[in-house]
Amino acid sequence: MVARYWYVPIVLVVLLMLTLIVLITNQSAYQRITLWLLFIALISLPFSWIWLFIFKERRKALLSIIWSIASICILLIPLSIAIISDPRVPNSLSDEKNQPPKSEAMQAVRENRSFHTIRKGGTIKEVSPQWIKSDSLYAHASVAELIQLASKHKDAIERLIAFRALLMKDPHEAANLTISEVDDITLVGTSDGICGMEEYVSDIRLNMMQYNRERRKISIDDSVRIDSAVLYSVNSSKLNYTHELYQKLQAKPEYENRLRQLYKQDKRALIALTKYHKEQDKQEIIRILSKIEHDRVGDYRDTVRIVFEALINYNTRWSYNVIDQALSTMKKKRDYSSACWDFHFALEHNPHSLFEPLLKKYPLHE
Repeated sequence: MVARYWYVPIVLVVLLMLTLIVLITNQSAYQRITLWLLFIALISLPFSWIWLFIFKERRKALLSIIWSIASICILLIPLSIAIISDPRVPNSLSDEKNQPPKSEAMQAVRENRSFHTIRKGGTIKEVSPQWIKSDSLYAHASVAELIQLASKHKDAIERLIAFRALLMKDPHEAANLTISEVDDITLVGTSDGICGMEEYVSDIRLNMMQYNRERRKISIDDSVRIDSAVLYSVNSSKLNYTHELYQKLQAKPEYENRLRQLYKQDKRALIALTKYHKEQDKQEIIRILSKIEHDRVGDYRDTVRIVFEALINYNTRWSYNVIDQALSTMKKKRDYSSACWDFHFALEHNPHSLFEPLLKKYPLHE
C-alpha cells in the first residue's frame, strides 16, 4: 500500500512549489524569502496527515516529515540564491535605503532598458516612465535625497533619473555633483526614441548640463567649473564631451601644459592647441598630413577630421592653403570621398567664411 503511493509526496511538493512561484513573482526579495520560510513551516502538515491517517504509519509519517523538509531545504538553497542575486529587484538593505519614497510613480522601472534622453517621441509613444519618475522625484524628494540617489544608487540608470530631477530642482547642486562624479565612466545604453547607443554616465550628465545651459539655468561660473573638471579629469580622453570642450576652450596660458599632456593620449587636444598659434603645432599638422599622404586615408579617419578641425581653428590663409593642398593630394586616392566628408563635417561644426570656397572646390559628390 505504501509503495503504491510513494509518488504522492513528490506530486504535492511540485504542485505547492509551482503555486508558490506564481505567488512570489512580483514580490520583493524579502517577501519572497518570507514566503519560502512559511512554505517550509506548512509543508509538514499534509505529509504527516497522509502517512498518519491514510496509511496508519506513525513511524513513516515522522520520516515523511523529515524527508520532505530536508528535500525542500535542499531546493531552497539555489532558489534563494537566485532570488537574492536577481538584478531586477532590490536585494539588500542598502538597496532599500537607496530607493525613492514609496509612491507608485516613484517605483523603479523594472525592465531591461536604456536611459531615455527625450520625454516622448520616435519609438517612445507615450511619456517615458523614466521621465514620469524624474518628475515625481522633483516634486517629492528633497535636494539631499536627490543627491544621495544620483550619486550612490547602484543602478546607473536610476542615478541618471535622479540626476535629471536634481537638475530641475537645483542646477547648482547638479553642477557640483557633475564635477564630483566626472570620472564615472559606467557605460549605459541611451535612446532618443529613434536610435540607441552606449554612453558613459559622465557624458550623459555633461550633455544634460552643458548643451541645455540656458534652458536649465546653469550659471556661467558653474559651466566654467564643469569644463575645468573635465579638462583635468583622469578620464578626459575617454569622454565624448571633451571633443566639444576642445572646440570652445579659450587659449588660456594655464591650460597649455595640460593640453600638451593630454595630446600624448588624446589627439583631439590638437584642436585646442592650435589656438595658441605655436610653430610646433603647425609642424605637427604637417607631419601628420605627410604621413597620411603615404598611407590610406581610411586608416586615419579620425585623425584626418581632427587635423581639419585644427586647421579651421587657425582661420588664416596658411591653414586655407594647407587644407587645399591636402584635399588636392587626397583626391588622387581611392578613399578621397571620406576625407572630403571629414572637411565638410569639420567646417559645418565650426563655420568660417574663409574656407567656404573650398566647399565648392571639393564638393561631397562629384
